[in-house]
Amino acid sequence: MIVVNNSLQEIYQSIFGKEKITPISGEVLEIICMDGRLDETNKEGSVYVRDGGSGILRNTESVEKVADGYVRAAMELGVGTIRLTSHGDCGAWVLSGKNQEEGEQFYNNLRDIIYQKVKEADLPVEVVLENIPKDDCNKEGKGLCFPHIERAAYYASVSSFNPQAVVGLPAGFVISREYFEPDYAMANVAIAIKIAFGSHGFGEKFSDEQPFLLVAVADSKEKMEESKKELERAKKEAIEKYLQNISDATKKILIVGVVVEN
Repeated sequence: MIVVNNSLQEIYQSIFGKEKITPISGEVLEIICMDGRLDETNKEGSVYVRDGGSGILRNTESVEKVADGYVRAAMELGVGTIRLTSHGDCGAWVLSGKNQEEGEQFYNNLRDIIYQKVKEADLPVEVVLENIPKDDCNKEGKGLCFPHIERAAYYASVSSFNPQAVVGLPAGFVISREYFEPDYAMANVAIAIKIAFGSHGFGEKFSDEQPFLLVAVADSKEKMEESKKELERAKKEAIEKYLQNISDATKKILIVGVVVEN
């Protein structure tokens, strides 16, 4: 666990192969949940957009917006395939209030919307839909069948961010701020905090000495500082909405920043 007195920036700078954390191009755009248990380390040639429940928290009126963000990412990253992925044991899916049938219908509709936007933009991009079952696990102790192990939430204002690509950074949720409007991205952060402090996360193990980290990730100091302001708002929302029963919650959540190399 990273302690308060350590600099996450220094840790990032010391990581060998850190360029793998922020790929700038790839063959496949992986649209996956922000859930830190999803192991993406073995997918060569992939770039990532991370979104709570892969968009399932969107209401009907704003699904178009999330699809626009996904397609913009595909254009900027030069991929040939968009893989939209849902998963079992998804906290965001539960919070959406959708049952199994409604959730599956949502993802089918979202895939169709993405495909239509890709077609309208005349992009040579395939759109596929997959589901990761909740019993998905591997020999390294990673997967959805385990409790939440996130000690951080990465708020990424870069084109792609995958902290699992190398050893060194704490396990965490990932929210792709780069492709979403602020209010939606901040709501994702608040939900990540709710999950981390809940019965399926580390919960009461977080303290002022070992806090849950909100990490503003950007490619410049200016963008990082702006992201930290948004994280302050997300932290406040999470405490007021989800952590009323957590004593001294504000001391148990620390906002830090990391400037990464693209």
